[in-house]
Amino acid sequence: MSLRIAIVDDEPAGIQVLTNLMEDFVEDAEIVGTYQSAEEAIVGIRTSRPSIVFSDIELKDMSGLDLIRNIEDLNICTVFVTAHQEYAIDAIRQKAFDYLLKPIRVKEFLDVIYRIKKNLSQVQSVPDSIMINTSKKVLFVPKHEIVLIKGEGSYCRLYLASGQEEIVSKNLAHYEREIASNIFFRTHQSYLVNMAHVKNLLLEDGLQIELKNGHMAPLTSAKKAHFLRAMKKKKI
Repeated sequence: MSLRIAIVDDEPAGIQVLTNLMEDFVEDAEIVGTYQSAEEAIVGIRTSRPSIVFSDIELKDMSGLDLIRNIEDLNICTVFVTAHQEYAIDAIRQKAFDYLLKPIRVKEFLDVIYRIKKNLSQVQSVPDSIMINTSKKVLFVPKHEIVLIKGEGSYCRLYLASGQEEIVSKNLAHYEREIASNIFFRTHQSYLVNMAHVKNLLLEDGLQIELKNGHMAPLTSAKKAHFLRAMKKKKI
């Protein structure tokens, strides 16, 4: 099982300590982002969709607790790392997976990694599909078969790999939370794209993502760099 890791700490030394621990003791860890500010971390985490976030609590622009509140809809496993023991109760209330005190002890770090892997393996044993309610039926669709979700106000239009199109009475934010997968990317206010189905990025006449089924999705210029980084990191 590959662990996708994001590290948030306003001190470079704190990031380096965790990076070294990952490299020395966790063979299947992939660090998908390191951030020295909460604002930067929120954008990066929503783009890279790590499975685990290690975050300091005392950050310069926002507390780590507030940072996690801003990404709680992504259902990411969180481990707080701090030198201040008095935050333990707040971390528990924030439903953090665990809490590590600085300086980090290798044994405690490895114990956290072991329990995270065990927890994720249990979650991944559940079929990776979502329930789609239409006016005529209830569908159980594997996430990888969803090519594109287009928001249309309080409704969404789902395009499936089979060629089916389904209209459902849920908004796009609902499906972004429901899918919670690192292979989906919010390219635009009204579009959620499965990156496994991306064929090309067209640069003329505005940014357009061409999908393998022939559909197109707009990409905002503000998200172009994040999208390209996310595609580069994907093993699809």
